[in-house]
This record gives sequence, structure tokens and C-alpha cells, in this order.
Amino acid sequence: MPVSRLHDDGRADMPMTPKPVVKTGMKLIKIALVYLVAGLSLGIVMGVSHDFRLSSAHAHILLLGWVTMVISGVVYVILPSCEDNWLAKFHYWSLNVGLPAMILGLVLLTFGKEIGEKIVAPGSAFVLLASVAFALNVFLNSGPRRRDDMQQSTFS
Repeated sequence: MPVSRLHDDGRADMPMTPKPVVKTGMKLIKIALVYLVAGLSLGIVMGVSHDFRLSSAHAHILLLGWVTMVISGVVYVILPSCEDNWLAKFHYWSLNVGLPAMILGLVLLTFGKEIGEKIVAPGSAFVLLASVAFALNVFLNSGPRRRDDMQQSTFS
């Protein structure tokens, strides 16, 4: 609903429409699309150059970045009771901190840089914690007691 601001002298500003809040589900879907483009681009570069050393990073970008994020984003959109709580926020941020670290660590390890191990390990731990948070969230905040989920569900 548009909101107007009234000044001391009685005149009103033009009505302001509040900026819509982008929820966790749509954030995950949008960032998943970035990982899709990055993963496919890396795959094309590897194919054209016939250098497949980064296939592990390529697989993680597409499976964790694209597939896992888009599926969890769609789950949040379908089950809105799971979307707006600390577990959803923890899931989103842990995955988006852990996955880039994990990929960077894998790339460094591929090229013989031992420091990659010190980056990939905590990145992987963050990804695991994100997955646990997602699973707990769905188990705790969805189900028969949440009948309003299907009525509230929208892709807007």
C-alpha cells in the first residue's frame, strides 16, 4: 500500500511504495543462476582447451551452486513457513560463504598449492552446516501442521 509523508506545513509528498523484500527462496534462485552461468562457462573453456584439470571445481559449481541452491530456493518458495527464520538465513549465508571458499580451495589444490587445503576444509564445513540447517528447517517448520504453506506459496 502506498505511503505518503506529511510535512509540518501540511503538504504531502507523493505516495511512496515500499520496496519489496526479496525473500530467501528468490535470493537462492537468483544466485543459483549465477553459478549456472559460471559452471557452464568453465565447462566450455575446459572443453575448448582440452584441459580438464578443473573438472572437480566445475562439478561443485554446478551441483552445489546451481542444483542445490535452486532446489532449496524452490523449496522455500513452496514452503513459506520455512523461509523467514534464522535457519533459512543461516543456510543462505553459510552456503554463500562456504561454497566460494570450497571452490577456491579446490582450484588451488588442483594447481599444487597446499594452502588450498586450509581453504577447502572450512568451506566444506560451512556447506555441510548449511545443508544441516536446511534439513532441520524443513523438518521443523513444514508438514501437516503448516496447511497454509500451499495457500501462501507464490513465485512473485
